[in-house]
Amino acid sequence: MVTLERNPEKVRLARANLARAGLADLVDVREGSATDTLAALPGPFDLVFLDADRPSYRTYLDLTVPRLVPGGLLVADNVVSHRAELEDYLARVKSHRELVSVTVPIGKGEEIGVKVRGGP
Repeated sequence: MVTLERNPEKVRLARANLARAGLADLVDVREGSATDTLAALPGPFDLVFLDADRPSYRTYLDLTVPRLVPGGLLVADNVVSHRAELEDYLARVKSHRELVSVTVPIGKGEEIGVKVRGGP
């Protein structure tokens, strides 16, 4: 499992919590901008969970879908609570030719996309 975080204090806390739970060897915490860090990850991905800076969700979509395995999930958080801010992302994910996507109105809302086919 790989998690991305740009805030150094949150990176420190995540690593400490993972070590305390005995999971440090299972989770790779990468520090830095998610756009840069994500672009450097080779994939493939089985699951991508977006809970980051919402204006970049569209960029994350474009970076992750090509590396999602068929049947892989792309889950985006806060899509009901911040719908206006995520209109561009939601329009793109719902019309993406490689995904089938649905909004689940639980909590702040999750958009769950399943990769149903490969690229062009």
